[in-house]
This record gives sequence, C-alpha cells and structure tokens, in this order.
Amino acid sequence: MTTIRFIRTIKSIKPTQLLHRLRLIIKRRLLVFFNNIISVDIKVPQKYEINNQINLHLPFCGVDEISINNNEIQIFLLNNYKTYYDKIIWQDDSLNVGTRLWKLHLHYFNYVHQLKNSDFERIINSWIEDCRPYSQDYYKDVWNSYSLSIRIVNWITFIRMNYGKFTKTFNEKINISLLKQYRFLVSNLELDIMGNHIVKNLLALYIFRNYFSSPVFISEIKLNNILLSVLDEQILKDGFHYELSPSYHNQVFYDLLSILCHVNDEKTKLILQEKLIKMWSIIDKFTFSNGDISLMNDGGLNMAPSKKWLSARLPINFDVQEHTSPFYDSSGFLSKKFKNGPELIYDYGEIGPKTLPAHAHGDIFSFELVYKKQSIIIDKGVYEYSAGVRRKNSRSTLEHNTLSIESQDQAEFWSAFRVGRRPKIKVEQKIEKSNFVSISASHDGFRHLSGRPIHSRSIEFDKDTFIIEDKVVSDCYVDWSINFLLHYQLKVTMAENNEFIFCLNGNTISMSSTAKNAAIVETVHWTDIGVEHTTKAIRLTGRSMNKTIKTIIKFH
Repeated sequence: MTTIRFIRTIKSIKPTQLLHRLRLIIKRRLLVFFNNIISVDIKVPQKYEINNQINLHLPFCGVDEISINNNEIQIFLLNNYKTYYDKIIWQDDSLNVGTRLWKLHLHYFNYVHQLKNSDFERIINSWIEDCRPYSQDYYKDVWNSYSLSIRIVNWITFIRMNYGKFTKTFNEKINISLLKQYRFLVSNLELDIMGNHIVKNLLALYIFRNYFSSPVFISEIKLNNILLSVLDEQILKDGFHYELSPSYHNQVFYDLLSILCHVNDEKTKLILQEKLIKMWSIIDKFTFSNGDISLMNDGGLNMAPSKKWLSARLPINFDVQEHTSPFYDSSGFLSKKFKNGPELIYDYGEIGPKTLPAHAHGDIFSFELVYKKQSIIIDKGVYEYSAGVRRKNSRSTLEHNTLSIESQDQAEFWSAFRVGRRPKIKVEQKIEKSNFVSISASHDGFRHLSGRPIHSRSIEFDKDTFIIEDKVVSDCYVDWSINFLLHYQLKVTMAENNEFIFCLNGNTISMSSTAKNAAIVETVHWTDIGVEHTTKAIRLTGRSMNKTIKTIIKFH
C-alpha cells in the first residue's frame, strides 16, 4: 500500500524535478563521504570587486527577534525563545527535529537587522568558523539552499546599510564567505522543488551578481531565462501564485518586486512588471478589511508581508489594476466583499499545483467569513511543518469549513508535505451580479470509499444572507460531517431547532441548518506557526445516501 501511495505521489511530478532530486541525492552523499576523509571546502577567488552602488530593498523579517545582554543571547523564532551563552550553537543537535524549522530560521538571520555593528561582527565570525559546508546533513539547515538564499540577502543588506563601518579584515572575511555561498547556490538551485523556493534562490543570485562586480558565477542571461520560466509556470492567468497560499503569494510578490530593481534586460523587466501588477490585485482582494490575510492552505498572519506593509514599498509608478470579477478561475477562488458588511473568500479549485502540493490542504469548498471587520468563520491555520498530529490536522478536511465523509480527507495527505491521490473538481454554474454571487460545484475526492460518493456544494451570497447547500450522492449510505470553525473571540450559543447565535463587538449573526444533528465542539485555531488559540466549531453530522443539507447564515 505504501508503494502504491508513493507511485500516486510522484506520478504528477515532472521528470526534470525527479532528475534534479536524484542528482542532488548522489552529490550530497558523495560530498559528505569525502568530507569525512579529507576536509572539503568551496574554492573561490581571493580577489573580487564590490559594487558600492547596489540598490536593495529591506527584507521582510517577520517577528523574529534577538537580544544580547553581555554574554546572554536570547533569540525569538516561530513564537519560541531559546537562550545561548557566550555564543550561538549553530549546529545544535537538539534542533534536529522534524523539518528543523526553528534551526532553519536561526540560519535565515532575519533578526540580524536588530543588531549593533559589533554584535553583527561577532555573530558572523562565529557562524563562519562553525558552519563549514558538507558536514552530515548540511543541506537540511546550515547549507540548505533556501536558508542560504534568505541569509545572504540579510547579510548583504546589513553590510550595505552600514557601509564603511567595519574593519578591512572583517570585510574580507565576510565577503569570502559570501562568495562561497554564492558559488554553492549556483550549483544547488532548488530545481527539484521549484515554487517559492526557486524564487528565493533567484533573488539571492540577482543580489549576489550586483553586489560582486567580479567574479561572475552565473550570467544574467541565464538568470533571466530561469526567471521567465518561473514566471510563466508559477504566476497564473488570474495573478495568483500557483501554490495557492495567500501568505506565500505575498512572499513571492515581494521577492519578485525586489528582483525587479536588479533586472537590466528591458523585455524581462516588462514581463515581470506585468506579472507583479496582476499579483497585486490578488493581495488586495485576499486581504480582509480588518487587515488580516486569508489563511487558505499553509499560511499565517505574520509569516508574510501584509498588504499595508507592501503598499508602502510599491514603486511610485506602480500601475494598480482592478480585477472586476469575484471569480478567480485559474486558481479556483472566489472573493466577494460588501462595504461595511460581510466578506467571503471561498475555495472551489484544485488543492494546489500537481508538481508541488506541499502547502495544500483538504479545503475544497471551504471558506472564510468576516462581518464588519470581525472574523467569524475562519481557516484552521498552521502550527508546524513537522509531521505529526498538528500537521495532519492543519491539512485535514474534517478541520476545514467543508464536508467530510467517513472522517476522511479529500486528498491522500501523508508525511508533512506529500500528497498521493487527488480529487477532480467540476464547476457546474457561476452567477455574478453587483450585489449577489453564487457557484455550484462538485468533487470526487471520496470516490475511493464505499459507494463512490460525490460531494457537491452550492452557495449563494449577498449582503444579508449566506446560503450553503451540501449534497452527497452515493450508491450506499455514508456518514458525513460539516465543520464551521469559529473565531476564538466569538461568543456562540445554541438555540432550538439547530439554530446558533454568534455575538462579537455588538454584531449578531445567526446560523440554522436542516441537519438533524448539530453540536458545538471544542477545538483549536492557529494564527501563526507556534501560536495556538482555544476556540469552538459547529459540527453538523448525519448519515444519508442522496440528501441535501441546507445551512443559512444571516447577518443582522
């Protein structure tokens, strides 16, 4: 069964991705093997030229923090503190857990911009001395290409912002280290993963090329060709980044915006500008009026730059274009907002790209609902990326605002980022008017179950009412459940006839359903990695073969 699942997982991946992964596996094992016999280093020229006129955007650093008090170094990453004394333990084995996300963030150096110059020099010297390449598992954290890409942007930005304030000896030391990382990245691009990872790699390489006038490890023509290929594949016709995560969309947007100032070729620059304009429309429509970004698929409220943060950094001549339709068919999303009223983001599309479903969730026909700037029905969010109960729940259909059959998922999620069997979606009807929107669609994500059930959902949404109709068509009776996850600040009471009343900041909303069984259950919600809130969900359950369940939400 495991073998069959593995085949279902890799059959959608491009052969070029598999070949790149195979090449990297062989290369990594050989380098570690030889490094254990003779110390292997990255050879770079000792002579180089620095471009003092480089134009840099300040990186988005999230909520990472560092404080240094004498010999105590306290670092706050992913909402967890860790304290070191005298020096940071860069190769801390206690952090080699799961996907090593905390350790990766340690090596991102997002916190570096809070340092004094003397502390920066001290920490960089420590890293260079302790973090040689090609030790065991080097590619998982310290010399991980994604980690390296973020790190060098932070290093170079800090150096340029404090130009002329470091000793000649330190400048030479850090520049030689940067050259080694530059050369390493050119040879270890994440062409096996692609997605937002390759965009991070490209930003780092553009900055490397402009920081070092010489030597040149990759031509601008080759960089531009990779960039154009990435733009063509990853930015969909409606402007959405193909991983279908609003959080990662915002990250990719800012990385591409940062790349823009390093591109010299006019044709490449024009294509990139056109993509960025489309991407901005997504940022506008998938940010609620309260400033919160949609948490569909993997994401967090603080893991990516917000619309407000990004808007302050747009070029003066940036041409903002309005996406007139509430439907985004390339990505499979609906975004409809009524001023001073309800706002809806609804998912009717694929779970993610066939070649990279790592950040996908079982959230087909799930939605987020805001009323008068108050979050009402919310997405589950993500607590961690390491395989386990929390990661499983963050991707689970049962935990999203949609219907699950026999407590199963719409897709075959396994490990932390893998997906085997995937559903097919059919959109039957869409209607859009200025004050009303509706859509009907179905998916076959439960077809492997007894009775080969099909789930269809129709919605109608206006400024007063949100109507949801769920139907399960099956050859036999099946158990189903429908989930509505409530914001943790929302007060909910259950009245007669399965009617629920929501109250928040003076706003009242009612929900009723034709389902015979309804209950309020305790659960949790994750607004960011490492941040958990206790909350409640409304759970409708039943057993039927061909029955429609109607749920009505009224805004008072």
